Amino acid sequence: MGNQLSNDCPEGFRPNRSRGANDTIGPGLFTLALCGGLAILIMTVVNVLLPKLNKGAKAGLNAVSIIMFLIPAIYYIRLDPSDYAPRSINCINDNLEFTNMVRAYDNIRTTFDSNLFKKWATGTTGFPMIDACMRSLKINGWINFRMRAMLVSFASYNLWIDWRKTSEYLSNYFIDYEPGIHFNQFQMQSGVTGINAIRIYNPLKQQLDHDPEAHFVRRWVPELENIPLEYIQYPHLLSEKMQKKTGCIIGKTYPDPAVDLKLSSLKAKKILYGIRASSQAKMQSKAAYLMHGSRKKSRNINLFP
Repeated sequence: MGNQLSNDCPEGFRPNRSRGANDTIGPGLFTLALCGGLAILIMTVVNVLLPKLNKGAKAGLNAVSIIMFLIPAIYYIRLDPSDYAPRSINCINDNLEFTNMVRAYDNIRTTFDSNLFKKWATGTTGFPMIDACMRSLKINGWINFRMRAMLVSFASYNLWIDWRKTSEYLSNYFIDYEPGIHFNQFQMQSGVTGINAIRIYNPLKQQLDHDPEAHFVRRWVPELENIPLEYIQYPHLLSEKMQKKTGCIIGKTYPDPAVDLKLSSLKAKKILYGIRASSQAKMQSKAAYLMHGSRKKSRNINLFP
């Protein structure tokens, strides 16, 4: 039972020419027969030629011989062409640094707003948690996973900036930058993989959950150092009197919010879920899942109906 190459790849994928048409995945019948023969040989030697061997040693050697046969046998039995072939053998997409994992999303974020990008890149978006994380990252080279996801989510969904711009920029700052992880994560947090949930992180909620006393925000956004705690998430709501009192003049000392958080999130969801529901996206998502997705058990997915 093996998996043969197919030229029938969906859009965005190409046939893998590094293997021959008759190449297979997993143990073949020869391997299976060899392991079975070795298992029988060991059991014969132990039980017939070594009769004086104690019972414990015999049981142990017999168990080893059985396991030698069972491991390739179980793998061989569970091997399914539709589950394994497109994952990395039949159809591949090896250009994830530059192209969407699911090409149905290619026609979104086609315009680039350099002003919004600059605000995001310099930590001056008017959202304290976003700005604090960006400034901290650029100095230290590291922030935790949730804050990384929030930075990318905000740029992709709320500012509607293409992940290729943001991934290239942040690759210069992560001390643990690794391309094989970096670009996949950016695509995932931008909603273009087709196989991951669309997660739009709310920076206001993240700030409340992870920095309720505003120690982190005040450290990295000193413009807000004197802001009362009840306004630290929403400095733009300060009255003019309070702005003068705290020395934080919105629009001068600290910027207004770059976007309407709620409206930009709703707009992003509408566009992305609309594409996800299309037949083209569903087809390509199946291919992306079989190639890149994690799974614990065999699944029968008809990729090319």
